[in-house]
Amino acid sequence: MAATAGLALAGPSARSARADLPWRPQGPVRIVVPFAAGGSTDTLARILADELANILNRSVYVENITGRGGRTGILNFLATATDGTDLLLGSGGTHAAAKVMFDDAGYDPEKDFAAVALIANTPAVLVTRRGLARDYNDLVRVLRERGPAIKLAHSGPGAGTYASALVLVSEMKITPTLVTYSGSGPALNDLIGGQADVLIDQVVNIAPAAATHRVDAYVISGSKRSNVLPDVPLAREVGMHFPVDSWTALFAARGTPPEHIQALNSAVRTTLDQPRFRNRLIDLGAEIPADNRRTPEALALLVRSEIERWEVAGLRGSQP
Repeated sequence: MAATAGLALAGPSARSARADLPWRPQGPVRIVVPFAAGGSTDTLARILADELANILNRSVYVENITGRGGRTGILNFLATATDGTDLLLGSGGTHAAAKVMFDDAGYDPEKDFAAVALIANTPAVLVTRRGLARDYNDLVRVLRERGPAIKLAHSGPGAGTYASALVLVSEMKITPTLVTYSGSGPALNDLIGGQADVLIDQVVNIAPAAATHRVDAYVISGSKRSNVLPDVPLAREVGMHFPVDSWTALFAARGTPPEHIQALNSAVRTTLDQPRFRNRLIDLGAEIPADNRRTPEALALLVRSEIERWEVAGLRGSQP
């Protein structure tokens, strides 16, 4: 894949079976990622673009548009999207937590988008720079003692990393300094370099650094241990309330013709069944959704239920 200035292009090849679709885009397909390259959403978008290009028999490229916790990219997408050739890769942060945190985020995740398909479910991992603490209990002590001297990285209000940071602050009763980055990729780079202290992000972004001991992982969300980080305890195993599992999904703009949505959904569902795609996601610790959770209707219901979940988490009006 070639990448220039936030763009990554995937061209069609003969490696994957092409879906029999009633409609195909007439030209290249753009997937907007509202965060910087190198983060969890970006990683999944590039894997998706690579395989989706084969299914659609069209070039598919990723465009990173950063700023304001994802809102800059999302508003740009809504202003420029056409009828199915422009797509957005959203998440539990952009399409659930943000609605709860902001009285007016500038967009409505339920009204301004047409749901296409759920791509992956991803647990979140609490990590720190190397050597900050010995174990989870020691980490709690260190974070409480050092207070504002601790730099807690996130991708800006509206991002899942920010919502997760607020959950951590509340759960541990700590007072760190929250530091905003353009995406979780740059945040992780600073964590590895020692310029940031703590980060919570999806396992797909964290796993390579944690597995090679470039960062220290303390807990992971979810109901079962991760296949890629099996030694990292579940939050419930250490007595931590950590409801920050996330998901990634594909959206079109409101008003996209229903036949285009159905064709795109069929293409994504075919993509999710490709062994190469599945293996790449599983190797990063992501979970492939069951077939009955891949429909546009199921995604719309997920967005509604996730907004309600973040309401219960107490994030209403919590933007700075």
